[in-house]
Amino acid sequence: MNKQSNQPLRFALVLYWASCAILLLASMNNAKGHFGYPLDDTYIHMAMAKNFVVNGVWGASHAGFSSSTSSPLWTFLIAVGFLSIGVNDLVPFVLAFIAGNAVIVAGFGVLISRLGALRTGIALSALVILTPLAMLTLSGMEHVLHGLLTILLLFEAAKHLENAQTEKKHYARLLILAGLITITRYEAIFLISAICLLLLFKRRVIQSMMLGGAGALPISIYGLIAISKGWYFLPNSVLLKGNTSPEGLLTLFQRFFDNALVAPHIIILLLIGFGVFTFAKRKHVLNAQDTIAVFLFTIMTTLHMLFASTGWFYRYDAYLVLTGILIIARGIAPAQANIPQISPKNHLIKQTAMTLLIVILLLPFAIRAERAHSQYPIAVKNIHDQQYQMGRFIQKYYSGAAVAANDIGAIGYLAEVKTLDLFGLASLDVAEAKLDHSYNAEVMHQLAKENQVEIIIIYNSWFEGNIPGEWIEIGRWRITNNVVCADDEISFYVIDESYKTNAILHLQEFANTLPKDVAQTGAYTRR
Repeated sequence: MNKQSNQPLRFALVLYWASCAILLLASMNNAKGHFGYPLDDTYIHMAMAKNFVVNGVWGASHAGFSSSTSSPLWTFLIAVGFLSIGVNDLVPFVLAFIAGNAVIVAGFGVLISRLGALRTGIALSALVILTPLAMLTLSGMEHVLHGLLTILLLFEAAKHLENAQTEKKHYARLLILAGLITITRYEAIFLISAICLLLLFKRRVIQSMMLGGAGALPISIYGLIAISKGWYFLPNSVLLKGNTSPEGLLTLFQRFFDNALVAPHIIILLLIGFGVFTFAKRKHVLNAQDTIAVFLFTIMTTLHMLFASTGWFYRYDAYLVLTGILIIARGIAPAQANIPQISPKNHLIKQTAMTLLIVILLLPFAIRAERAHSQYPIAVKNIHDQQYQMGRFIQKYYSGAAVAANDIGAIGYLAEVKTLDLFGLASLDVAEAKLDHSYNAEVMHQLAKENQVEIIIIYNSWFEGNIPGEWIEIGRWRITNNVVCADDEISFYVIDESYKTNAILHLQEFANTLPKDVAQTGAYTRR
């Protein structure tokens, strides 16, 4: 490949690196020089990885096993990083940055043979900005790796489905990718299902069963390990956050439309993909591989909208945006080349109409990208001012003790404590009560007593009407300009008078170390 044809790749990589650098500097400036992440979920991965490396325990707390991660592979990769260089906050970012560069290289490989240098450069730039790739990278989560594996699996599957005579090594790659992607994100089951469906349609029954088995094997092994530890087959995060219960068609359609309201850009991707596919197919200009890729994307996306979630800081549907951009870019070129020519006098009308249509279609993506990039530095400060300070506080005063909270990532990463997770990601008793619809104030208080919890930190809004009457509230912290935390205010409780005096003294002593933007109220502030 000559130097000129590599220019789109180099440009996209520079754009990506520059975007990461700018966002990183902005976030550190916003958080007074602190490097951190915009989600407590990242710290859950880090807490589990730290406990695995330091304590030999796969859990959000050193006290014991917990099936708290919906991306076991990502947690394991962070653990490998910790084992290599020591427990370090930068490891998730470095891993995501490596995956981000691989995404761009993979996207370049998918596009360059179809589009040429200029259009490839435009498409890759859109991929970096609209996904948004830099923001996801700096979140330190598994979504960039999930996007990479989705690209590789989808286009490898399209190639394999196009040609029944592909070599065994190509099918072996499919099996390996299927195993890696499901243990990275459970939503990968949607793509695996789409590929298996097409294999069945082409009467490749054995291949369909093998691919489905390859995708199911890693999560089955992980599930059986969890069961052997007394936990559920699926991680608590999937059970509590996902849509895993059997539901009627009406409820599924309602979920689809709810997701569409949150993520209209996904509907636009579906419509553009369908439009390009229909037009190109009618003109006989879309090859079999691209036709299959569009079909796989459509099934995968529809299943996601029916059974999974969108949004939550631009990450749950990021892999759909990523693959959608690549698939549409590949299909637009042959479709555009066959648009009927019009007379010169109508050329201005055509150009105006096309420009207006493109602006309308791109508007949701542009708004989403602008919000993601502008909110990222604020979100880092939000987590630093709230969850990170919670972790510092617990680390200083409650090391080795039992604590209860509904956001347990930073606490588990920074401190060595036994955690009662009142949301249920890391506490089986809580998850069981929630799934049985028996979770209430009485259960919360009983669990706190049984675990000898010395301090409780929760969002009151999450438990409104269900906070045990026996608990004594001793203070609150409120952050400003909140864009990512579930609530801008956390509350501190103790379960009875015996813990109250010490807790108040700890909060009073810690008060001057909090960021100045954090407002403090409650009993401990009244000296």
